[in-house]
Amino acid sequence: MKILNRNVSLGVAVLFYSNLLLIALLAYTLFEVIYG
Repeated sequence: MKILNRNVSLGVAVLFYSNLLLIALLAYTLFEVIYG
């Protein structure tokens, strides 16, 4: 159960960071479009 718990939190962390990267990329693209 402990191992499963760690895998779940790891999955959540991966999802969170990949989404953060995606949001950052979108924000950068928007910035380039507006101010570029």
